[in-house]
Amino acid sequence: MKVGILSMQRICNYGSYLQAWALKHILIEMGHEVSFVDYTPGPPLLIEKIPLTRRIQAKLLSLWRWKSRSGRAARRRERNLDFERWFERECLPTLGVVKQRNCRPKLDLLIIGSDEVFNCMQTNPQVGYSKELFGEGNRAQKVISYAASFGFTTLEQLKEKKVDREIGELLSRFNALSVRDRNSQEIIRALTGRTAPLHADPVLLYDFTPMMPQRTVCRNTILVYAYAGRMQPEEIQAIQDFARKHGKKLASVGTYQPFCQQHIPTATPFELLAYVRDADYVVTDTFHGCIYSIKYYKSFCVFMRCSNRQKIETILELFRQRDRSVEKIDDFEKILVRNSDIFVKNQILDEIICKSMKYLEDETKTL
Repeated sequence: MKVGILSMQRICNYGSYLQAWALKHILIEMGHEVSFVDYTPGPPLLIEKIPLTRRIQAKLLSLWRWKSRSGRAARRRERNLDFERWFERECLPTLGVVKQRNCRPKLDLLIIGSDEVFNCMQTNPQVGYSKELFGEGNRAQKVISYAASFGFTTLEQLKEKKVDREIGELLSRFNALSVRDRNSQEIIRALTGRTAPLHADPVLLYDFTPMMPQRTVCRNTILVYAYAGRMQPEEIQAIQDFARKHGKKLASVGTYQPFCQQHIPTATPFELLAYVRDADYVVTDTFHGCIYSIKYYKSFCVFMRCSNRQKIETILELFRQRDRSVEKIDDFEKILVRNSDIFVKNQILDEIICKSMKYLEDETKTL
């Protein structure tokens, strides 16, 4: 069967890469011919309104940093830009992502997902509101979603922007719907009357062991896996205090975290997984940081953000890890050192993997 995956595969991000890699190779191992499909970005439904004074201040600040190159934020931004350039050049080609875009190919099956493919309230003009992400204009005989997410988009926002009916009609045309979080599940139920099952991120389904190095330098280490510039001063202080108390070094991978003693700027996605596997603890504020930690049985904690709270809450709830969320900074240490019941986690993981794989197998058997 000729299968296309419409996802966020062009984003220079470990999580986006690994979920796309896993889904692609699961389908290849099932015997299918698999390619990635691109979409055309649409105009954003939300326009970020920044006051003129703030825009002027930001411009002056960026000019000063560009000239001086002495600002800490400027150095951090430059390092992260270097990472994105390296990732686009060295990693995306290994995923099978090429410069020429592959839009609306003829397919037997189009799978939309996983990742935040339904998150249409982003202000990023590179995404915007693209109806292609909801299946419009495709040339596939069958269309399904897999572990798709509306991200931080809410039903109220869709109604406010008067796109709820349109999106509901598009989703109703899908042959099967699958999501990764309860917010997405509730939106689909409200818009279509259908119940979309919860399925696992493809990273949890796939065994990356053959691609991972056997050993890394990430020993006696706390791995900080977080977006750039989002760690708050009190969070950084708690992480540093814990590291000093327990004699651990702090390391960041890919995204530069200036408070870490060690930074690994150009780890491949498979090396990143090995660093997670070998670290003593993981501190994150991302969905995939939680996924990696669960997959490799790490003691971890997560700082929730408004942009990802909904999908992180679902994955923590599914794996009975709600106590990994840091709601009060005073609880940071006891959360991070807390042990998990590995037997229960294995049992839950096996059930979710079995359910998710059955969905993919059933939906790819026949048209």
